[in-house]
Amino acid sequence: MKVDKYILVTRDGWQQLQDGALTEVPAWPTLSGTALVVTDFEEAPIACWRFDGGKPAYARPMIEKRARNEGLVDGVSHVVLHRTLAVHGGFQSFHSLVGIEFWQRLQQWAQQQKDHCMLLPLGALLSDGLRQGQARVLCLGRSLHCFGHGEAGLFHANANAIGRSPADLQTAVRVLQGLVRNELARGIEGPVEWVQLLAADAGLEDQLLAQWNEVSPLPAQLVPVSHYAGAEGEVRSSLPALRRRLAMRSMLNPWLDRVAWWSENLVGGLAAVVAVVALGLGGLGLYAHLQARQEHERSAQAQRELQTLEARIEAANQQDIPAGFAPVADFAHKLGDGALYDPLPMLAALKAAAGKEIVIRRLRLEATAERERSFRVDGLTSTGNVDALSGFLAQLRSAGWSASPLEPSEAGPRAFSYRLIATPGRRG
Repeated sequence: MKVDKYILVTRDGWQQLQDGALTEVPAWPTLSGTALVVTDFEEAPIACWRFDGGKPAYARPMIEKRARNEGLVDGVSHVVLHRTLAVHGGFQSFHSLVGIEFWQRLQQWAQQQKDHCMLLPLGALLSDGLRQGQARVLCLGRSLHCFGHGEAGLFHANANAIGRSPADLQTAVRVLQGLVRNELARGIEGPVEWVQLLAADAGLEDQLLAQWNEVSPLPAQLVPVSHYAGAEGEVRSSLPALRRRLAMRSMLNPWLDRVAWWSENLVGGLAAVVAVVALGLGGLGLYAHLQARQEHERSAQAQRELQTLEARIEAANQQDIPAGFAPVADFAHKLGDGALYDPLPMLAALKAAAGKEIVIRRLRLEATAERERSFRVDGLTSTGNVDALSGFLAQLRSAGWSASPLEPSEAGPRAFSYRLIATPGRRG
């Protein structure tokens, strides 16, 4: 998700991270470009509570009622839910209690910016992207927070150092570790994530991490940091690395603004997908074109071969019956019942039944070992019309011949071969 600058709004003022530099900016500035604003809501109370009875859907009014009863807020407040978890007999909530005046001014200021100004609560940096069995520690100035999801559910604790000296901060680390030691031992699979939100003294921050690893049975590992040039030296921040794990629902902006910001970040990815699909379709189209061209060439070759074959058939049909065939025909007439298989009348009957769409290529008198006679007729349908061939066979049946299909003597979809046998009772 595209972000031009980060702005941290804390007790130390408004601090901006942009183009590798840390700068101080006045409160409620007019921004240029997209911004991600992280705020602790003027150190608003942040807590993890359990409610026996009720449902997560009613978490906000239940949290506000409990906060009033315990005197945690004065006047009207706004409940920011970071996470809820349904548990046996009730639910848990991880939330912040924000003063209504600061909440309304923050929303109005964000709406006045020309570009996307996304608002992110500190609690979201603590909880977003964590699964069950994970925990995270966040360091910001004199405040340290720990949040996790263990076997018993959600847990949170925080410790504030009295001052900013190394001894004060190391004491706060030991206090925080003592508060969550039991929770870390129940279902947290290390290492704990260690977040440096804004570390002006890298050496001191490394000492705090070493202090945690010294006193805690569960070690911590530093979340990757980005480096910025500050007025008093180099500053480190894990905010850019955490941004990639943020959920869109954690933003405090109206949902239309969140969708608009999210959709803009899809443009680059969608453009790449469209380009890949276009290349794929182009390659598929070229392949289909080549295949169609080859098929057209094969069809043209088959057409030329068919025309040559039809010319040969036509020439054969124009030829007269050979003179040497007369003795064979005379012999057939003298065979009594064998006169049924007289080739001359059979040839005439075939030509009468063939019509214009059937071409007779060959008529042959055959006899089996049992001296059973039959005719074999080979031919072609000039147009490939199945109805013409059916009509041809129907006329032969009406003339007293039974037709059995044979393997065609020539290749091609239009070739056919049949064995013709005189039906019982037929006379020549």
